[in-house]
Amino acid sequence: LALDANLLTKILHRTPPPDLDPLRRVLGWKELAQIAGQERRGLERRAGKPVFIIGEHYGFPSEITCYLPEAKSRVGGEPLVFCYASREPRNQFYFWPDYLGRTGQDAIFVREVERPKLRPGWISAWWNHSNGLYLPDPLATPALPPELLGQFEAITDLGVKDVIYPNKGVLRRAQFFACHNLRSATDRPK
Repeated sequence: LALDANLLTKILHRTPPPDLDPLRRVLGWKELAQIAGQERRGLERRAGKPVFIIGEHYGFPSEITCYLPEAKSRVGGEPLVFCYASREPRNQFYFWPDYLGRTGQDAIFVREVERPKLRPGWISAWWNHSNGLYLPDPLATPALPPELLGQFEAITDLGVKDVIYPNKGVLRRAQFFACHNLRSATDRPK
């Protein structure tokens, strides 16, 4: 099972819903990194200045750095991907260099959002290759971290993107934000 991501599909002659796929947590990171890279390059073209990436959860910077070629090539120098900077330690990235010295630069902020839940009785619909496996799409997104709001002059919601893995469907959803003009330390709210 660990060596063949499609073994369950081969055995059952059906693709299991992503919620039940035992490999869901390890798949789709390359696809997420590609989307994050596209969003970053698009903002960089529009803004005409350097753009870096911020992940809300500590796993995002690690995975995006691993799978995004331009981020991977900068590991030994100036990083391209960061975990969002907070006032108190939330994870090990608190102790690493952060992006707060990049005054005036823009960023792409990325976070995972909830996917639709399987509806009661989904097994019958799944077995019969029917639609209707999921409850209505929640797309309720939590508020942005207050610290992030204070770090940038403006933040624009770029929308939610589905992270699709071949032959598996939507493994996760990510919401992207364009963060404009990182404020200097003296201009940030205390």
